[in-house]
Amino acid sequence: MKVLEKNLMVLASAGSGKTYQLGNRMIGLAGVMGVDPEKMVALTFTRKAAGEFADSILVKLARGVLDEKEAEEIFKAVGEEIDVERLLERVVRSMPKMQLTTMDGFFSKIVRGFPFELGLSGGTFELLEGERLQTAQREILQNLLGESVQDRTDLYHAFRRIALGRAGIGVQRGLEEFLKNWHGVWKAGLNLEAFGGGVEFGQLPKVSEWEKRKTEMIEGLRDEKKSKAWAKMLDGWETHRVGTSPKLNLLGKRVLEKYGEAAPIEVKDGRSVLVLDDEWDKICRVFELAIGCELAGSVQRTKGIGEVIGIIDQEHERSLRQKGLLSFDDIKHLLGEWSQNEEARVRRELVDYRLDGRYDHWLLDEFQDTSRAEWLSLEPLIEEAVSDEEGSFFVVGDRKQGIYAWRGGEVSLFDEVKERYSRGGQLKIAPMSKSYRSCPAVLELVNQVCGDLVTIGSLFGDKVARRWEWEDHVSAHPDLSGEAKVTECDPVSSRDGEIQQEVIDEIERLRIGANSLTCGVLLRRGDDVKRYAEALRKKGFEVVEAGERSPGKEHPVGIVIDAVIGWLADPSDRFFRGILEMSPVGRIMERYGDSWPERWQRLLREIREWGFASGVSHLLADVWGGLDGFGRRRAEDLLGALANFDVTGDGCPRGAASFLHDLKIAEPPGAAAIQVMTIHKSKGLGFDVVVLPEFLDRDQVPDRRRFEVALGKDWVLQPPGLWTCEKHPVLRESLENWGEIQKYENLCLLYVALTRAKRGLYVFLPQEPRGRLAKEEFASPGNLIRQAVGKDFCAGDPCWAAELSTGELAKYPKLPKLKKARAKRARHLPSQSESDIESSQKNTRGGRRLGIEVHRLLEKIEWLEKGEIPRQEFSRAGKLVEDLLANEELHRIFERSGQERLYREQGIEVILGGRWVTGVVDRMAVFENQGSLERIEVFDFKTDDVENEIDLIEGNKMQMITYREALQKIYGVQDVKCWLVSTKFAKLFEIGDE
Repeated sequence: MKVLEKNLMVLASAGSGKTYQLGNRMIGLAGVMGVDPEKMVALTFTRKAAGEFADSILVKLARGVLDEKEAEEIFKAVGEEIDVERLLERVVRSMPKMQLTTMDGFFSKIVRGFPFELGLSGGTFELLEGERLQTAQREILQNLLGESVQDRTDLYHAFRRIALGRAGIGVQRGLEEFLKNWHGVWKAGLNLEAFGGGVEFGQLPKVSEWEKRKTEMIEGLRDEKKSKAWAKMLDGWETHRVGTSPKLNLLGKRVLEKYGEAAPIEVKDGRSVLVLDDEWDKICRVFELAIGCELAGSVQRTKGIGEVIGIIDQEHERSLRQKGLLSFDDIKHLLGEWSQNEEARVRRELVDYRLDGRYDHWLLDEFQDTSRAEWLSLEPLIEEAVSDEEGSFFVVGDRKQGIYAWRGGEVSLFDEVKERYSRGGQLKIAPMSKSYRSCPAVLELVNQVCGDLVTIGSLFGDKVARRWEWEDHVSAHPDLSGEAKVTECDPVSSRDGEIQQEVIDEIERLRIGANSLTCGVLLRRGDDVKRYAEALRKKGFEVVEAGERSPGKEHPVGIVIDAVIGWLADPSDRFFRGILEMSPVGRIMERYGDSWPERWQRLLREIREWGFASGVSHLLADVWGGLDGFGRRRAEDLLGALANFDVTGDGCPRGAASFLHDLKIAEPPGAAAIQVMTIHKSKGLGFDVVVLPEFLDRDQVPDRRRFEVALGKDWVLQPPGLWTCEKHPVLRESLENWGEIQKYENLCLLYVALTRAKRGLYVFLPQEPRGRLAKEEFASPGNLIRQAVGKDFCAGDPCWAAELSTGELAKYPKLPKLKKARAKRARHLPSQSESDIESSQKNTRGGRRLGIEVHRLLEKIEWLEKGEIPRQEFSRAGKLVEDLLANEELHRIFERSGQERLYREQGIEVILGGRWVTGVVDRMAVFENQGSLERIEVFDFKTDDVENEIDLIEGNKMQMITYREALQKIYGVQDVKCWLVSTKFAKLFEIGDE
């Protein structure tokens, strides 16, 4: 592969070294072609991957400087000798400005850099994500629902249409559900007319027609000469209601299956065969009316959804986006809006013109996970790079690892980009199938399962098999020992939530934890992660479980800490007190007094004095030595969370109890011998041993119960019941397309799971259920393994791990012992230069929190017109800011007098008098006269609750003098005026040298 082809698409199979080639590409561009590293953009999906990419470049170059053989490898990879040492220096110097980042991070930078060009009227934006975004969305819904029906009849009637046929749906819950499922569809660019099918479903009866006409139509089909099964089938249709599935007997299901065929129809009815000729036309009319009314109801619901989502999106626009509060989805929508209207296209051209001048070379990682919105955000820039002689495009990924379709990833983009740019020879294609991760035994199982296109076609369909482009993987380490094994488990061993004994036996046989092997236990569902982790811990294994966890609910020590805080919040709560009485903490509590009320008062007093984290830590001191490693980690999680809560200044036990109740901590993969995680989270990782228990599941793929959004070229529909979708040609095609995506993603999930293993791969299949019909055609990853290799597959050396237990596996050079670090200069904060005169407010957590809130609100203010007072938050901090701006003298701080440059919350770093001085200036205006710096004005906002003005000035004088001296040195100007802005006295105080 020529890594420096101008435009190159690399099809990199699992473990084939795509990160290695990405690094070679950047090294080659900079070292061979002389490209400035700052002209390159390398994008991936996670911060971890971006960090690993940057590390790989630096490590590779550093090794090339120290070792001639490593340098030769670099020369071989890029096709030419280069000055590695000089290139390393260039890369290190450029690293702060190089774009080795995530797609979301890069898109955010573009919007921050070009807010006006992209239509943000405020000029700045704040990113909303995680809990903050969910809270904001919840508040919007509550505000909408808080308005009267008379005020929002549009929302009321639209929601009525959503709830058609879904009796009992709650409004709040219903809106949250639809917002989650449909807001992304709306922002993808479909307009309101597309909701409900557009012209695809134009000629439909009214929903009410079914109730009006069904009885008459069905009565015309009743015949006493026919069987009881016939009558029962007609009863099922007569009791049917729109929005539900018809309750049909076996004959009814067989008759419905024949819909669409020409008369006469033969249907088995018990032991006889029923021939339908003259009455078949009447039956088909019943089916046609039922399907039409079901579809009409679905169209109405979907139109209601579109109207509701449109109303909610308008509220998002008014409440969030116009104020510069954007989510990642909003950012992608802004950047991709050029494809929807001419105005947005012209705005985007202004952005692209400037970006094209800054970046010439684009590298995209994990392209199979790229969404349509992300590609639209990048497409104009990629288009320019592909066609420009000075630009280039490098894309790497693997169709077989496309496991993120559920969050927008489109594997089909691979084919679109390939077809678009390779047509004229602009894009070269390079496959990579040699694995540098897995041993031959592991790849033997991978090749036999994932390369069996005949079995894949029979289980998942010919279309999926044709998309599954396969080339057998070859190990780059042909002599590396290892083992791959498939075992069918005894169902008795997995009763009552216990994991299979065969899994435990295999892990113990490999001596995981007693040697240097790493082990990943990979599961399909997040619910199983906790169950397996706990079961393995009970067997004495050191385990880390990746994913979100609730430390106050899933371990005894966490439950006790949660009970302590809950009891402090409500001493009358017998549940929390009962937990304490039964725990070792109950005995410790006796030292706080003879009665529980006395203990509550003394412990609460201690908590208020020390804070929640220190107080609870002191309470647990006597039992700390008796906790195992896992228990200590859970306790540390909660103590760390309580320390963060202490910083907020909220000393209320109820607030702490609520904080712990909602606390969830994301635990990344750790360094324990066994890591338990979902297969999705294992993407990009590798383990010496991979264990796949209950692989993957026993459910048919796809699970058609999850078909919640039907999509066409220009339409979207909340689908009716599956029986309707199967009988309507347009919906049937949409259902089949959706099903193929689900099948392909499950095949990808299987491939990802199998290819995480380096030396040992152990697959545990559930015992095949008895009585399964057409078991050879049961489409599931587990059945694919069973059909491809059988249930007793074994390859490699069963004793491979015994050889490694002597320490052969990890031979790392000893690190030199470093001397204790000694700073050349001590860091000095101007805010620590204050005199001993401290206000009572400044020493309280509530005072600190108030000061932080006031500074946050003032930071948002750029320039104001005379007399302008923007509305602030309904809080004490908001009231202080509004009062400050109402003062005419203080308001002038925010009024622009000329063309001065403004800096808010500006960090400064300077060596001053031999000291390293760092600080943050609240507000600074820099004045120029005909291009020359004239003067600087600094304003520092103070919320100190001091007794008098002298205390305020003396307490902050040294800080302001330090700021003046620092800015004089940084800017080389002597005229630096410093002012204290006091919220208490509503005055300006100029701080001079004296």
